[in-house]
Amino acid sequence: MAVYTFTKDSTPPMPGSGLNRARRLLEDATGFTDALSTGEAWERFCEGLRSAGRSILRSEEAAGDRDLAEGFQYLLGLVHSLVEQELYRTDASRPAFLRIQSDVVKVGMDNPDGALMSAPVCDDGVFRIYGEVQSVRLLEFVITGGGRPVMRYLDEFEVAPDGQFQVTLSRAKVPGNWIELPAGASSVLVRRMVYDWDNEAVPHLAIERIDADPTKIPRCLRTPTAAEIGEQLDALGTLVANNADYWVDMVHSFRDEGDNVIPAPRPLPSTGMNSSRSSVKGFFVLRPDEALLTEFTPPEGLFWSISIGDMWYRTFDFSHHQTSLNGHQVETDADGVCRVVIAHQDPGVANWLDTLGHERGVVILRWVMVDDRPQPRTSTVPFKEIASMLPPGTRPVSGAERTETLRRRRDAVARRLAVPLTTRWSYSTSAIDPARPR
Repeated sequence: MAVYTFTKDSTPPMPGSGLNRARRLLEDATGFTDALSTGEAWERFCEGLRSAGRSILRSEEAAGDRDLAEGFQYLLGLVHSLVEQELYRTDASRPAFLRIQSDVVKVGMDNPDGALMSAPVCDDGVFRIYGEVQSVRLLEFVITGGGRPVMRYLDEFEVAPDGQFQVTLSRAKVPGNWIELPAGASSVLVRRMVYDWDNEAVPHLAIERIDADPTKIPRCLRTPTAAEIGEQLDALGTLVANNADYWVDMVHSFRDEGDNVIPAPRPLPSTGMNSSRSSVKGFFVLRPDEALLTEFTPPEGLFWSISIGDMWYRTFDFSHHQTSLNGHQVETDADGVCRVVIAHQDPGVANWLDTLGHERGVVILRWVMVDDRPQPRTSTVPFKEIASMLPPGTRPVSGAERTETLRRRRDAVARRLAVPLTTRWSYSTSAIDPARPR
């Protein structure tokens, strides 16, 4: 069992960030082959599963059977996610984007406004990301594996009048849109986030390596060697166990500030402690007759949001319930303050986050390129007193209006997550890829 220590000033690196898979395979191919033939590799994988199960049981936040049911559901999703990434794994010789977010399998408090995907790269290759970009609030490219992540935004690049877009990734500078690949670069993460769920469109992008053989078979479709599968099973066992420990320990760390408190932002190792973005995480604890009123003056800038989730660091369902709001969706009161009500029942106001009956869970605020990171004020109040705590001009929301809002949420999530978000099926045909740049 791994134990991860989270503090206000430091956050441990993500599990697997220091696991050099290619080097392991190169240096110990014989060992991994032997481990596969003896069954040891499979046993290591199974021990990782057993260790992950023990992590769920040791959680100090699990308070009953429903908590444990959601915990093991989360664990099944974690295993599914990691196994899928392995089975569809490509390499830098023939990269393809793999979707890493779903409205069903939830790991790591996914962003309800986002659609994420990643692909492998290498520092000695030349790659092109291309597609058509229309209206989207945030499109970000993050190069990892070379030390501090390289983060670039769509606004830095030229886009054709018809929305056609392409950017080259390489060590050597090239004309036009270009991102430098630092030494050791191993992957590119693409974040696509919408503000106006009804009208913005998530762009479909593809990636190709333009200095390599285009007929090369992708890694996930090649016949594997015994060493490759031995290493894969060994790595999966470690990743499953360590990820389970990581998220359990992270959620427990939120309790340092107390319940129903939203603390100051903590550093984000996944973004290189970047000053342009941060997230704030707290823990709500509400009896059936209570509500949590959260107040702050919303900042100006590119993106901010608030959402809630369970103790396993999974967002509550955001397609059929209003469990998240962003800077476009919230209503700000006449005094310039945004007031969000976290409650088990509908308080009849626009800024309601539905707990789905969970008496305990996580609150997270995300700030991306904003001019201020306000410190929210929180108050735990009896639900029946919510109306008296809000300004007199607060607009009431009827049951019919809430029903319509939820219908639009369902449609928006379906559009965003049902469109082709990965090119993993397009190795032999470009039928679903965006049009190649002219």
